[in-house]
Amino acid sequence: TITNACGNSSTTINPIYVQQTGAPTADFSATPLTGNAPLTVQFTNQSSNAALYEWTFSDGGTSTAVNPEHTFTEIGSYDVTLKASTVCGTQDVASQINYITTTGLSISGTVYNDTITNPITSGEVTLYRKKVNGLFDSLRTKTINTDGSYSFADALQGQYFILAKPDAGSYPGILPTYHLDHTQWFNADPVVVDQDVTGINIFCQPIISSGAGTGRIYGNVIQGSTSGKTGKVQG
Repeated sequence: TITNACGNSSTTINPIYVQQTGAPTADFSATPLTGNAPLTVQFTNQSSNAALYEWTFSDGGTSTAVNPEHTFTEIGSYDVTLKASTVCGTQDVASQINYITTTGLSISGTVYNDTITNPITSGEVTLYRKKVNGLFDSLRTKTINTDGSYSFADALQGQYFILAKPDAGSYPGILPTYHLDHTQWFNADPVVVDQDVTGINIFCQPIISSGAGTGRIYGNVIQGSTSGKTGKVQG
């Protein structure tokens, strides 16, 4: 802007272009590189001569932050890629294969036939995980070891229910039982897993007979294989 002695002024605006020097170089580091899932990792951008950044994580996540934080929720090994670009479109890419590794936690215990001196030696144990909506996922089933022990590896942090099912042929009259000693899931004791846990024992319960007497059985009787006729039975 130029102003003369009479107070008149004139202004001219000209753009100034700032050009980055040198080609971009993409580079980064992160911490921690390993840990139990879910694992939150802080990434540090060590690129040079760049103004724009695109991060890609092999779990499907992305970011355009300079130094992003990303949480890997599942167990596994993950690749990380950073593309560093100039405003003119010149770019460089840095990738790290299997850069982040997340692990799980272990749950172990023993299945007993009602008393701690009498282990169940055949059957199955099923692990259920409590989800955020309150429902449960059946994650996996393991065979009970011959000494009554069982173990699950690679469990995520959270709440679990564990159900033991003794072999019906070897243990007639013994009910499937949740940890600790409940036959109904809504009475069962949840197992909170935030580290490796041991001693999660299950004491399987016997069927309790109340003796002979009258009672009622409700249900539907289907007459024939294709007729579709039904009726109620009460006895």
